[in-house]
Amino acid sequence: SNIVYMGMGEPLLNYANVLKSIELISSDQGLNMAARRITVSTAGIAKM
Repeated sequence: SNIVYMGMGEPLLNYANVLKSIELISSDQGLNMAARRITVSTAGIAKM
C-alpha cells in the first residue's frame, strides 16, 4: 500500500505537520512504512 498527500489543500502550506506525519508513518513506532511508498503531490505555492 501507499500514502499520497494531495487534494483540496497545498501540502507545502502545512509543511511542518506534513513532515512530522511522514516521520511518524515511516518510524518503527508508527506504521514502519518505507519512504518510497509515500508521495507528496504539489503544484507549488501560488504567489499572492
